[in-house]
Amino acid sequence: MERVRAATGEMPALYARRSFVDGCLGGTKALAKYPVRLARYNSGSAEPSPLPGGSGWDFWQYSEDGTVAGIGPKVCLDVFHGDLAELKRRAPPCPPTDSSAAETAHSRTCPDRQSR
Repeated sequence: MERVRAATGEMPALYARRSFVDGCLGGTKALAKYPVRLARYNSGSAEPSPLPGGSGWDFWQYSEDGTVAGIGPKVCLDVFHGDLAELKRRAPPCPPTDSSAAETAHSRTCPDRQSR
């Protein structure tokens, strides 16, 4: 993880199941300093436990069999553990566009943009 950070200048995020960290990585606490997306399916509304040494999670992927209108066939469903301002801060910036068609398409993924 530190090699990725050194090479990119960005803090890498970890995607894992808690059981993987416990069983395959010996429950290491070294991962607690990274943003984490925990996969925990079929748990209803029971939130996942933090990684060893951690205090929480950033994203919780609670299903791999979700449906969203206009996207198919199946998608993963996640919860962000924060507010909208924090989520926007973490999102990559929208690239500039040159044409109105591209701008219209982009406004779907970058809702803060207005169509021209």
